[in-house]
Amino acid sequence: MKAAEEEKLFQDLLALAEDAGFRVVHSQEPDLLRGGASGRIKNQELIVLDSRAGIKTKILLVVEALKTIDWRGRYLKPEIRELLETKETD
Repeated sequence: MKAAEEEKLFQDLLALAEDAGFRVVHSQEPDLLRGGASGRIKNQELIVLDSRAGIKTKILLVVEALKTIDWRGRYLKPEIRELLETKETD
């Protein structure tokens, strides 16, 4: 996948995450969260992305967080649905 395609996919995933109620935070804290993390804090779904991580790492993290949502009955772009339906993200 080309860099521009990866960036577009990443932006689409971020928009989907925010639309689903996730709060997305970009962190530059050294060694706090290598790559990033996702979870729930005070009833808020949260995705923290390490600003220094590569785009593939960020995409994988957002996809893993989005897999916790039931997307049945909702339109998703085919490439996003495929990512969310795979058992493991490589």
